[in-house]
Amino acid sequence: MSEMSQSQVTWTLTIDELSGVPGELKRAVLNEVGEYLVTSVLDYVAESRSPVSGGKFKAKLSDDYAKREGKDTANLDLTGSMLDSLTYRIRGNSVEIGVFDSDEAPKAYNHNVGDTLPQRQFIPMEDQKFKSEIMAGIDEVIEEILSGGV
Repeated sequence: MSEMSQSQVTWTLTIDELSGVPGELKRAVLNEVGEYLVTSVLDYVAESRSPVSGGKFKAKLSDDYAKREGKDTANLDLTGSMLDSLTYRIRGNSVEIGVFDSDEAPKAYNHNVGDTLPQRQFIPMEDQKFKSEIMAGIDEVIEEILSGGV
């Protein structure tokens, strides 16, 4: 499930395997998955790539902008404030990742949908998910914690 609006840009992952898991263990899984997702998104964006399966990320900056910034590829880190606001919330058996800050959400929205800025998608839209590498990593995090590995 996804919400793309000027007030928040989020994607929610429900982890069905957590039904019946004790509260403390469930919270550990959800926190680790949330941290993993935030780190994965930031890693992809730092490399000017979309972490979204089928997502678009216009990596090349305009010549004027590139000259002004002293770089030629986008990493969504003009001031750092939008990416610094990327976080997650836990709700039931779900992790919701996104930009919830009302000052930063319009920037995140415009980048994700390509509305007033070049499209550089870093949060999945409805009917999308993260790249298979990230989704597989989520499964590994869940399995490791539930099997007692952490």
